Amino acid sequence: MIELANSTDYTNIKPLFEGMYLTLMIDGVMAGSSTGVLWVDDPSHPQTALMWDDAYIFYLVGQADNVAVNQQLGELFTTQLTATARARD
Repeated sequence: MIELANSTDYTNIKPLFEGMYLTLMIDGVMAGSSTGVLWVDDPSHPQTALMWDDAYIFYLVGQADNVAVNQQLGELFTTQLTATARARD
């Protein structure tokens, strides 16, 4: 199940983002020096994570073939993220 990650879980989640473009932003969010929100499927053993920099970019990493997580991500975008992003315009 996709859930909002706690900063204490970032150590487990960070390896999913290795090799990503704009690692400075990812590192900044995880260090708490940049704004952003992070969701993860399992904080202890993450396979999929989504980070939003609270502005323009979403970073989706991990297991692409997990149907249940993909459906939950779709619901997250539909029920929360789309409305929040539109409200910022």
